[in-house]
Amino acid sequence: MVSGRGRNYRHGYNFEVRVFFYFRKLGYFTVRSSGSHGPADVMAVRKGQVLAIQCKTNGYLPKEEKKELLDLTKYGAIPILASRKGRKLFLKDLRDGSDFLPKAKPAHKK
Repeated sequence: MVSGRGRNYRHGYNFEVRVFFYFRKLGYFTVRSSGSHGPADVMAVRKGQVLAIQCKTNGYLPKEEKKELLDLTKYGAIPILASRKGRKLFLKDLRDGSDFLPKAKPAHKK
């Protein structure tokens, strides 16, 4: 648990961790940027795909933060906004505003 911080910080932190493990379960290599010192809270990488994920519990992304995420497309990253309503997770591809639907973990070949 995160101590010494406000309630909003704890909610944001908990949501980032939830998104982190959501993508890890789907087979992505995930990295969380603690303290949000970069444009993305979570980076998720899987063969042929790099996701730069900004987590906002309320779904609001300021224009400057959106621009920073979109700038990552020049490096091949897909900018994603993760938000929630209640306990339901929503993922939006910021390139075109469409819903982002990650594919399940690929089957392991024997």
